[in-house]
Amino acid sequence: MSSKVQTVGATTKLSQHEIIPHKTDVGALANRKNMETRALHNKIDKLVTLKFAIALRNYRVYRQGLQSFYHVFATIEDCLFAELENPNSEWRDTLRKDGLKHEEIVKLGTNFFSFDVPDEDNFRLLYKRDYELLTRNHLIEQQKQEIIAESMYIFEQNAKCVNELQEHNLAKILHTWQYFAWQKGTNMVLLLTVLVLLYYVARIGRWINA
Repeated sequence: MSSKVQTVGATTKLSQHEIIPHKTDVGALANRKNMETRALHNKIDKLVTLKFAIALRNYRVYRQGLQSFYHVFATIEDCLFAELENPNSEWRDTLRKDGLKHEEIVKLGTNFFSFDVPDEDNFRLLYKRDYELLTRNHLIEQQKQEIIAESMYIFEQNAKCVNELQEHNLAKILHTWQYFAWQKGTNMVLLLTVLVLLYYVARIGRWINA
């Protein structure tokens, strides 16, 4: 199999053995992070899914959920901005895009989730490959452990954030007439379903004994 980059249409694809790290590579930092944080990741996924049903019934709760994570990403952008504005920062040149300032990049319509590349999937693979090669060769084990611990801490804080929103809003939601009507309506439907089932069971019993 050739190790050259394969061109498919307008996109570039890596051959299978060029994809680094392999998902079975237990020594790769990215795989180690995924393995160590999997339980926490699943926990926050289930937590958000369960609470999302409540948030959809109250726009204020939904807005608070979005706003809370907005502050998380706003903090990241503030930190990046501080690095870009610091002439003594060792990361300044690395973070700059073609020498543009933060305000100029924003004016171009870019943001935290947009990438000026023709194929984002291929870009993601290349990023993971470069990340693995750099971290494997230039980080000591203690630094890798710190990165993993920080990743776990982030998931734990996300869960705390969702739980705080629930505690803050649950009492208010439980006393709204919409929630009361929905709860009572659900109970009424269940009661009617049980009564209908009992009615037909009784009819079948009489028919059998006739």
